[in-house]
Amino acid sequence: MTMKRILSLLLLLTLCFTCCGSAFASTVTPSFTVDNGTTYTAKAEEWPDGKVYPVYSAPSTSALRGANGKAVVSTNDTIKVFGKVGNWVLIQYNISSGRNRIGYIQLPSYTKRSSCRELLFDMKQAVTTCAVSVTDDPYASQSALATLPAGCTVYVLATDSLWSYIASNNFCGFVPSSTLSISGTATHHFASFTASNGQVYDQFCIHRLEYDASQHVYAVTGTYERTNASGVQEAAPDVGEITYSLSEDFLASMPESMGSNTTLHPTWDLYQWYVQASLNGFASSNINLNFASVTVQYELNEANEICYMEYAAVPWG
Repeated sequence: MTMKRILSLLLLLTLCFTCCGSAFASTVTPSFTVDNGTTYTAKAEEWPDGKVYPVYSAPSTSALRGANGKAVVSTNDTIKVFGKVGNWVLIQYNISSGRNRIGYIQLPSYTKRSSCRELLFDMKQAVTTCAVSVTDDPYASQSALATLPAGCTVYVLATDSLWSYIASNNFCGFVPSSTLSISGTATHHFASFTASNGQVYDQFCIHRLEYDASQHVYAVTGTYERTNASGVQEAAPDVGEITYSLSEDFLASMPESMGSNTTLHPTWDLYQWYVQASLNGFASSNINLNFASVTVQYELNEANEICYMEYAAVPWG
């Protein structure tokens, strides 16, 4: 056998392995698990043909989008569904041979489909141990969606054997689990208000969600509160209602329901969270939400916007 023929065979074998590898990578069915043992697996579902939806890395219209801000999915293609977060559906779809994307699409009517389970992610704080690329395609191309520096704080939402699904700033994505140091309970610098009586009020009772015609909550209105020695919520004197805008990278930690279950999960969309947690998935009006108060702790950014909030209590519970 001549050297030329040997080289040709080697080239052919290389191409075969490359093509097989790409084909295999593009058909991997991903799944990831949360701390309580629940596993979320992407499953193919039928969709109405001819629809195109923008795809976001997190369940928010302000979240980072892949493809230089132009990521979309067509329902003419195969779409696999993990589940939903409010009226956002987490999907996986194929872009090309060896290239997939995992992200969120917004489908208001989709929340009524019983086959789509609610995704209840963890919210464990972690720190990156080195500079790392975040990808929306962990099982194939691993192309970069964003880059995080060493020492960056993130939230781990779920994991598999090699990857961690994280939230950071205004996006979600996957990083190798080996690049994270889990710190457990998040450390937050919650804001507080000192009243004229000298008392510190470290909670905020939200009385109203401020949202636009598309149900995007851009601000919250409420009053400063504290829990007194008797365990009763007490409002700050001499101060009326205050309105705080929500930052573009806003994230909340809220319960699945407004009942006795106080397990907290990441929340990006306060409107849909309230519809699910308090109204059993039904809003009496798309314009006027019948909102009952909820008490939270909150963090402010340099622009005096709420960038993070965490459930504390329901004053009427």
